[in-house]
Amino acid sequence: MSASTPKPASTAPASASAPVLASTSIAPTSAPTRAPKPAPIDPRDLAVVRATLADVPQVMGFYDDVIAAVSGTDNDPLWERGIHPSEDELARAVREGGLLTGWLSLPEGGRVLASAIIVNEEVAEGYDKVPWRVAAQPHEVAVVHLFAVHPSLQGRRIAHTMIDRVREIAREQGKRVIRLDTLGTNEGAQRLYEGYGFDNRGHARLAYTDPRVTDFVLYELEL
Repeated sequence: MSASTPKPASTAPASASAPVLASTSIAPTSAPTRAPKPAPIDPRDLAVVRATLADVPQVMGFYDDVIAAVSGTDNDPLWERGIHPSEDELARAVREGGLLTGWLSLPEGGRVLASAIIVNEEVAEGYDKVPWRVAAQPHEVAVVHLFAVHPSLQGRRIAHTMIDRVREIAREQGKRVIRLDTLGTNEGAQRLYEGYGFDNRGHARLAYTDPRVTDFVLYELEL
């Protein structure tokens, strides 16, 4: 499953040291140059593996970077370090085999932690009231939690590659469907899942531990 307000740019005070315009004519300005769109990764460069307990501190640092980057944006899941996620939560997911990490091989050598996701069968109170399209027993459902891509690697289809791998693993485990929820305000995540092909099953009230949020959008993907 905090915002900061940028400081306004400072204005130079009018003084004798301020530059003087040589002419009152205004020079034409060129359109700002857009940064090139990052290239999608080669899916073969992303190794998706089950995390170990030794990985937990690095994965926690990964989530710290994500939380700092998305705070106050339309992609903010309102995660809170030490609560969700916490090192205890990640360690429990490791022991249960549900914490998957995506390691991206770099052209210059080495690799970087590009993505993390927890997949298990745990659902919040209220999932049973969602009008799911796929009829499935609890053990036939893979439920996604804490899915994120490192902010420095956004826009390279890493999320799609991770979901591809989750689908493969879920099928191997005999699952029939993947389900997940996003905050009602998390439009960035909703664009991702709908763009991938998840079925939007509408809004629902779910009982998570954070009392600030109760409105969620639910998704499912038939396998």
